[in-house]
Amino acid sequence: MAEEIIEEGEDSSEEEGSPKKNLLPLIIIGGGVFFLLLSAVVGYWFFFRTEEVGNRAFSQLETEFQAISQQEAVRLNDPLYVDSQVFTVNLIGGQKYLRIALSFALEDAVATLYLTENLPMLEDQVLSVIQELTVADLRSRAGIELLKLSILRTANSIFTNEFIEFSEKKDRLPVKRVLIRRFFLN
Repeated sequence: MAEEIIEEGEDSSEEEGSPKKNLLPLIIIGGGVFFLLLSAVVGYWFFFRTEEVGNRAFSQLETEFQAISQQEAVRLNDPLYVDSQVFTVNLIGGQKYLRIALSFALEDAVATLYLTENLPMLEDQVLSVIQELTVADLRSRAGIELLKLSILRTANSIFTNEFIEFSEKKDRLPVKRVLIRRFFLN
């Protein structure tokens, strides 16, 4: 019986060491849960904080385009228009397409003739601009205004320095506006 007591005493000393051994897995599991919770909180904050910053930037962009649109509201003196073909383009992602027709407003008759003669080259460049778009780019007024601005820059880039120097008005930006005649997003 004395041996049994000693054996039980040995067992009891192992049991005292056993909670320390059981504590290590609990610490590891607790640390893992803490790390997961911390990751979730940081991810949640980052995602919604980024979205908030993006919304503020988008609002600022829309405000800028409203100011540009109000500046464009100034009437042109006897505008001349050059119409483009109707573009049908698959947007990035391939599931949606855009059908758009444009008109270019100018005030100089000579520049209008020059643009008409170079319309195939302009249409090719406009097609390249449109093919770079996503559906998200065209879902807001700001996105459409940005597209018009990009096309306006493209249209004015058609005019060579030689043409500008020899023209009567010497206008470096003969295309004053890009107008959208048709717009269909599907």
